[in-house]
Amino acid sequence: MKTHLFKQALLSLLVLLLFSACKKDDNPAGGGSGGGGNSFTINGSGWNNVTYTVPSATPPGFPFAFGFYNTEDSATIVFNIGSVNGSDSTGVVFGFQSRQAGNFQGNSPVARLIQVTSRGRVFAGGFEPQDSIPNTTFNLNVTRYEAVGGRIQGVYTGTLRELAAGGGFGNTTITITGNFDVQRLPDNSGGGTGGNMKQSLPFTHEK
Repeated sequence: MKTHLFKQALLSLLVLLLFSACKKDDNPAGGGSGGGGNSFTINGSGWNNVTYTVPSATPPGFPFAFGFYNTEDSATIVFNIGSVNGSDSTGVVFGFQSRQAGNFQGNSPVARLIQVTSRGRVFAGGFEPQDSIPNTTFNLNVTRYEAVGGRIQGVYTGTLRELAAGGGFGNTTITITGNFDVQRLPDNSGGGTGGNMKQSLPFTHEK
């Protein structure tokens, strides 16, 4: 098993997330299936049980919610952009090293990571057997996992730490609970299978 499993995939999605969140208000939702059935609630560090919903329609050229399998990381990546009454855009990206339904809790051997980007801040958490982010959790129950073109569905909870400006993690935390129901796109839809981005993700896993 690789350590830092999802660095390349999550970085490429983070770039897309930031671009889409900035453009969201300029691109009204259009037709197509997107994020119906997706929402998440954040508490702590300035959030007081704020619930974000993911629009069910898709803006031109970019969905609010999707999933795909990344072959290099051997991981499924799920992406959501939620909002509160059309504003306060917040992105959630998470990955888990599996290509099937399952209940990945606690010290399950399945590595999983989550990153939340909101209000100019980034929080992360997760579990990898050899290199977890200290004092964080990410529990994931994937209830449905279909072939490309089908659905990936489930629920999750987590305790995340904020990434510090100088690298590593601070002591500020949030909790998140969410559910997801996304279309599975073709493998490697988040930017391919490697490249020089792999070493660049803000997740440095510095203690």
